[in-house]
Amino acid sequence: MTMSAFFALSVIGIRVASLWSEYGREIGRAESASRDLARVTEEYIGRVFETNDLIASEVVRYVRQQGGVEQVRNRLEPHRYLADLSRRTGGSQIFVVDSAGVPSILTTRFPAPDGDYTDRDWMKVHVAGADRHIGEALVGRISGEIVFSYSRSIRAADGLLDGVVHISMRPSFFEQVPDTSDFGSGVQLTVWNPEGRVIARTGMSVADIGLAYRDHPALQVMFDGDTGTFRAPSPFDDSDRIFSFRRHNQWPIIVSASVPVSSALVPFRDSVRQALWQVALVLTGLAALTAVALRLNRNERAAREALSRSNAALVRSGRDLQNRIEDRARELAEANDRRREDEERFRGVFNAMFQFIALLKPDGTVIEVNRAVLDFCGVDSAEIRNHHLWETPWWHRGDDGVERLRQAVATAITGKFVRYEAEVTGAGGRRVLIDFSLNAVTDARGRVILLVAEGRDISDLKVAQAKLHEAQKLEMLGQLTGGVAHDFNNLLMVILSNLDLLRKRLPDDERLCQFADSAVQAAERGTTLTQRLLAFARRQDLRPEVIDLADLVTGMKDLVERSVGVGIQTIFDLPKGLPSVRVDANQLELALLNLVLNAKDAMPEGGILTISLRHLPGDRDDESLPRAGHVALSVADSGRGMDERTAKACIEPFFTTKEPGKGSGLGLSMVHGLAEQSGGWLRILTNPGMGTRISIGLPAAGTVMAIKPLLGAAGAEPVRLPSCRILLVEDDVLVGMGAEAVLSDMGHTVTLAHDGPHALEILSRGSAFDLVITDYAMPGMTGTELIDEIRARNPDLPIVLASGYADLPDGEVPDGVARLCKPYRPHDLVTALSSLLMPTASVGQSVGASNVVRLLRDPRA
Repeated sequence: MTMSAFFALSVIGIRVASLWSEYGREIGRAESASRDLARVTEEYIGRVFETNDLIASEVVRYVRQQGGVEQVRNRLEPHRYLADLSRRTGGSQIFVVDSAGVPSILTTRFPAPDGDYTDRDWMKVHVAGADRHIGEALVGRISGEIVFSYSRSIRAADGLLDGVVHISMRPSFFEQVPDTSDFGSGVQLTVWNPEGRVIARTGMSVADIGLAYRDHPALQVMFDGDTGTFRAPSPFDDSDRIFSFRRHNQWPIIVSASVPVSSALVPFRDSVRQALWQVALVLTGLAALTAVALRLNRNERAAREALSRSNAALVRSGRDLQNRIEDRARELAEANDRRREDEERFRGVFNAMFQFIALLKPDGTVIEVNRAVLDFCGVDSAEIRNHHLWETPWWHRGDDGVERLRQAVATAITGKFVRYEAEVTGAGGRRVLIDFSLNAVTDARGRVILLVAEGRDISDLKVAQAKLHEAQKLEMLGQLTGGVAHDFNNLLMVILSNLDLLRKRLPDDERLCQFADSAVQAAERGTTLTQRLLAFARRQDLRPEVIDLADLVTGMKDLVERSVGVGIQTIFDLPKGLPSVRVDANQLELALLNLVLNAKDAMPEGGILTISLRHLPGDRDDESLPRAGHVALSVADSGRGMDERTAKACIEPFFTTKEPGKGSGLGLSMVHGLAEQSGGWLRILTNPGMGTRISIGLPAAGTVMAIKPLLGAAGAEPVRLPSCRILLVEDDVLVGMGAEAVLSDMGHTVTLAHDGPHALEILSRGSAFDLVITDYAMPGMTGTELIDEIRARNPDLPIVLASGYADLPDGEVPDGVARLCKPYRPHDLVTALSSLLMPTASVGQSVGASNVVRLLRDPRA
């Protein structure tokens, strides 16, 4: 009896220990499940608010594009736009209210019903200045359902509140997910705001709306922490629950998932009942064995040992079986979770791809397509599945396209990669060019089980490639033009220098003087032509300064009116208070005069010429544009106008519509080059018979400086310089001889060096010079390298750098060096020498027209 009682107690103790262990496992499983549900809910609600933020941003952009909330009020097109956006994003209700809380447009009704939403909390926070708001659960006035919301402010251009975009969502997710859980409908999913109010939850009722649980003692650990698991009575039904919570790291919300302890212990209670039956059976057996032992009194010790062995084996078998069942159940659960996560991840990636993707059977039948295909075609997936790819609505129905696709599928199932360009048709007849490919997916034995079809829209890429090709051609033409103009400058300099010398030595014969003047005028016209070529190539020498465009145009009024004649009415529209601009005033005057003369030629029978100024503010979101915007100088005529082909070609070099001999075709090219080189733009607005408006946009600048006249003061006496010893460095023989002759004629002693090393050799002999004039582009050693060598030997020796290039590299021109632009004339040489040798001559005396740029940053200058 004693042994039987001990054995019975041992069996009961083992089962009790086993049951206690199982109790802990079931509680742990419930805690793990609640954490997983909290994580899934956090991911879901995060995606919901991210999606709604994108939708709200799109609606804000659309309303602003339409002109504001009042411009979309009860209009059918915005209503259809919101309804389509709602359908494509899951059926959420979207509506827009104005700043007074009155509905403007609504996805579910048209026109929008009257109402006042100023009493809603979400409206109050936006009126108070909030940009975005996540609303707690409420009963929708229109739908009558319990919903939660997301809203965003619509700001006018002045920053004031123009309205609010409000998106309402049904909490269906919180009702569906618990039904799929192992713990059944007792699972509760809840989303809270930091104030303890419920945004959405499982089993939400109207009585729960508006209640705050921030001070509930059982939930303090949740509202004060970031993540965790705890056991407490539910604030909704006081049931004992296991809570897990997570604070979202991007949105001001807390998600929680709770599992009833009673549901978690259902397997444990089943095990208790099983254990009771097992113990009862064991006790019954023990009683029977004891009765038999007492009655027969045979070999009691052997019977007890046998019974002990049997009980031990039974316990071990039960424990092993239980462990195997638990291990197998855990493995199946983990495998199922991994499969579900993999499927969700694949589906998310598949639909997130912006390329068109379709999964096909080896015979070309469509199995699945991603969201990009459905949006492009405007169809449902059911209309595409189980059809051959060449039978789908987007594929071009031409016989050649269908046959090529059939051959591509036949090639792909052999394992070869197929790729080519094809045209497809989307919703509304929209056609795009795609980069199409087919790739085979094989199993472990190498058999093709799936074809992956991909398409990428390359329509914009093709357009960009064509534009790039045209831009490269124009850039190449500009480089060629700039090089030719530079060489032509040298030739013109030789011609003009010799003509100036020849003009001074001609006898007093009026006919010979006319011949010489005609030659000079022709050479000067060549100089103007090279300046236009350099302007087109963006290599002209600009001297930008900050000026007031209104003052510049006002100063040219008389010249403009004289240039257009009496048959054309001239109107000047020059508003006050415009920002100043930074530009070469002289070049801009020439550009404006060029546009005026073109306008005059476009109105042979007379008309109206309008010159106007406008400030175009900058786009703060585009960092590539100046923040102060542009000031546009526009010249408009009421003449014949231009067709589209002429308007596109008119800025190309040597293009002209004038009669032979009356135009070089470089006028607008020069204007365009000046605008681009000044950091601005040139725009042409024209139609045949409607006149032409040409606008030059220049970046707005800072303080205004006085506009310097193109020519010196009339009647000023030229400065007479003392005889100087000048070292002239020029690699072009003709240019060097011409410059030497001009300088000698001016009374200076000139030593000519044909390159930089030759000049250094002359200086090393100890020869003394008052001034050095050097070319920039020379073989072996550039002019700036020569200047550095001379400065190292004689830092106080004045130097002039001559060049036909305007776009010298940054930092190439040393401080304190005067720059002389080719082609230069005798008076330009006088200006350059005067600026270095007689700096006080600039006060009270003029040195005539100047193309000398004086750099005075070095204190030694």
